[in-house]
Amino acid sequence: MRLTPFYAFILALSTTNLNAQSTEKHTLFFETASYELSYKNQQVLEAVARRALEMQDYNLEIQAHTDARGTDAYNQGLARQRAESAQAFLSLQGVAVTRLSVESYGESRPAYSNDTEEGMQGNRRVDVLLTAAGPDDLDELFGRWQDESIQAYAINGAQDTKLIGADGTCLYISAGSFAGPDGQPVNGSIELRLREAYAMGDMLMAGLTTTAGQELLISGGMIYVEAAANGQPLQLRSGAGITLAMPAGELEAGMQLFRGQQDGQGSVTDWQAAGQPYKSLDEILDMPIPPPAPTFQFVLPEFSIDRSGQPARPAAPEKPRPPRQPKREYYRYNPPLATRLLMGKERVEAKEEEMYQEAFVEYERRMTEYRVDSLGYLSVRAGFEERLAAYEKAHQAWKKNVYAQIEAFESGAYAEEVYERQRSVFEEKLPAWRKKMDAWRTLRQQKLAVFENNYAAQGNLSARAANQYFYEINQLGWINCDRFWEVAADKKMQLAIQDEDDAEERIFVVFENLNSILRTTRKGTQYMTQAVPKGEPVKIIGLKAVDGRSQLAVEETVVGSKTTYELAYEPVSLKELRQALGGLN
Repeated sequence: MRLTPFYAFILALSTTNLNAQSTEKHTLFFETASYELSYKNQQVLEAVARRALEMQDYNLEIQAHTDARGTDAYNQGLARQRAESAQAFLSLQGVAVTRLSVESYGESRPAYSNDTEEGMQGNRRVDVLLTAAGPDDLDELFGRWQDESIQAYAINGAQDTKLIGADGTCLYISAGSFAGPDGQPVNGSIELRLREAYAMGDMLMAGLTTTAGQELLISGGMIYVEAAANGQPLQLRSGAGITLAMPAGELEAGMQLFRGQQDGQGSVTDWQAAGQPYKSLDEILDMPIPPPAPTFQFVLPEFSIDRSGQPARPAAPEKPRPPRQPKREYYRYNPPLATRLLMGKERVEAKEEEMYQEAFVEYERRMTEYRVDSLGYLSVRAGFEERLAAYEKAHQAWKKNVYAQIEAFESGAYAEEVYERQRSVFEEKLPAWRKKMDAWRTLRQQKLAVFENNYAAQGNLSARAANQYFYEINQLGWINCDRFWEVAADKKMQLAIQDEDDAEERIFVVFENLNSILRTTRKGTQYMTQAVPKGEPVKIIGLKAVDGRSQLAVEETVVGSKTTYELAYEPVSLKELRQALGGLN
């Protein structure tokens, strides 16, 4: 195509900076009735693609035009074909089609007069508008994230409403809970706006921190709630409240409600404990304690021999002993001397004879008993030999049983027997417990139905969590479910991040093993943390916005391994930045 001087002038100006907001206009020109890209047009589009890929974050709009020749329908179709030619070429250069906005203006918006050939040449064109979409500063970056995270719901102020957020936050709002700036109740249409921050990445992108003064906190999640009607902000009516349920994997002891302390720009600067520990769903429903489940924990008792069948050795019969025959000379009468002198010798000897005769009679009696016992002994002795033989046999059998017990214990058979016995006792208790538990669950479902059926449900109904922290809130704004992280002062230290340039930065410390995040404070050429626990693995994350480009730095470390850090920043697209921060859980 031969260019007229006017057309050549237009082509020379086909790449233009439109304004100070980094919007670049690149123009493609076409022959009459053609939508094919010339070599020059391809060069322009290649330059656009290179520039867009350098930007990473951009908006790209294609505006297609024709001259006045042809019908409106023909020109509209031709303009779309020209736009689609440019779109297809850019797609081949790696510019995502999802970032293109195609509009066909036909002859409706001519740049030049269609009364001359030169003017019509100028109107046969496609304008490619490339605008950098990166943030100018960190306030803009965080503002974008915060705007993107807002969930808006329209509720009826005169109706009980259960609102479930995208991440599982539940708000139970009773009718008539809101009031206007004048304190009067608002019962019409209300716009409720909710933000949720449960993952570390969400907290970071919201610019939040888990501290209360100089105390560290471990978070179960943070939310922001505001309400408006007819453009006017609302508040909770005096005496009214919202039941808040925040999702949890496992309920942690010590979690309580905190309220956000905000600066003039609405940013949370600190958290203040509200003195309200969480309640579980069962506490909200006033449920009785569930029946304790029977437990089974195998306990192997110490080994002891079972002696219940041990035979008793028969006692040997005692052989009777014959009585000793008395002797006359052993019997002497020795009264006091005066008595002896008065009695005389004969009477003393008579007394001694009397004593001997009494002893001899006793001897004769015992001798008779001895003869009888001796005959019985011989009979009993014969039976004892038989009982002893039977005992020896039974004792051998018992010892064999003892050896079997020892062998069973050492081989594990005894343990299996004890296990089965204990298991049997446990299983006998299960049916009764299951019956009680079924009754408890039925009661719980009934109470839950009564509790929830009073509310009209809205939001992400599938996001409800298995466990929830329940609170009663009486004011809107930022709300936090946290517990204090108590660490001795000598077990903590400050971290310092060295930074010499003047570019604005926001630097966070994210703990790997706990849901806790800190912001740093600039002091001279350093960004300082408050005292943090030694030995904890952390990620130091820095963010910058330089020349419309986001920059990210990540340093993984363990508190105490160093005292000062220098971060290495790299340019990233907003998509890459979201992906990196979204991986913080």
